[in-house]
Amino acid sequence: MGRSGTGKTTCIVQRLFHQWCQARDEMKHTPDIAKPMRQLFVTASPTLKDQVAKQFRKLQAAVLSPEEMARVAAATAREYHSLSCIPDEAFPLFLSNHQYLRMLDATVRQPFFRNRDPLTCAILDEVDAADQLEIAWDLEAEAEQDSTDAIATGQPVAATRTASGRRRGRRQAHSDNSGAASGAMHELTYALFERLWSRLDSGIVRDDSERGKKGLESHLVFQEIMSYIKGSAEAIDSDAGILSLEEYLSLGAKRAANYNQELRTVVYSLMQSYQRQKAQHRLYDRPDLVHHLHKQLKKDGYQGIAITHICRDEVQDFVQGELLLDLLVLGPQHAGQLFYCGDTAQSIARGVGFR
Repeated sequence: MGRSGTGKTTCIVQRLFHQWCQARDEMKHTPDIAKPMRQLFVTASPTLKDQVAKQFRKLQAAVLSPEEMARVAAATAREYHSLSCIPDEAFPLFLSNHQYLRMLDATVRQPFFRNRDPLTCAILDEVDAADQLEIAWDLEAEAEQDSTDAIATGQPVAATRTASGRRRGRRQAHSDNSGAASGAMHELTYALFERLWSRLDSGIVRDDSERGKKGLESHLVFQEIMSYIKGSAEAIDSDAGILSLEEYLSLGAKRAANYNQELRTVVYSLMQSYQRQKAQHRLYDRPDLVHHLHKQLKKDGYQGIAITHICRDEVQDFVQGELLLDLLVLGPQHAGQLFYCGDTAQSIARGVGFR
């Protein structure tokens, strides 16, 4: 851990390069016993990922011949959608967390994203979650308007739907066809959570008219759900992927410091409302994907190409469950080859309560 400007990212790049040089020398002098080194660099920011990759390739270019560098350039220019069948020249792989989770999903026997190209493993028919939610809410608004018009005119509801039926039908077809075989295909981010916030109802009667949410802030409730109720190590390792109310209330104040016991009960009820809204609109959140991956990896083991080292920069942007995946990918033979850098004062990810 270190504050901004202390050289954390530089340390990672130099560490990766030193390990890569060692492995290259071993392959050159003892090819019969040397094993390929396959390093992963993972960070939340695609921009940071690109910058680190650029720095590393410059170091590589100072060591490799033009012919070798041409092979590296060709391998790294390709887009990979799975952690399988990747040439050694492409390593180290520099990935955003978004890429990493989807590439890892392509290696499990029962992937979370089932609708993939059979050749490239690319995920097919992804629709922007904001568009999906707009479609769903438009349909709800039109249905409510139809009912209001029917009451005002005294006509059956079916008769009031003639004018809007075709338009609604086209939208519904788009909505129905956009999901994966697994049902949920569209990621719910904090931006969408804010839009859902007004629709969440704790079901708990309190001395306010905000659906039981007085004293709660949307970004902190989102953090409670993502980091503790669904993203904690205990939640990811459970069958349901969600802490029970009793387990959530038992978390220490130093670990989950946002709310007291009374407000945690309200937060948990809001989480249940959130889960219903998410299922209704065929959305998923990151802990849903992480829990699925964790469950599959524990059941069948990691099935992709052997990974020997994993580095994460800005580790404060990841929840516990995501870090658990690294241990399952590396396996017991490489479990010690983890290197994390971060700064708790620089978190850019909403929903992560890193401590």
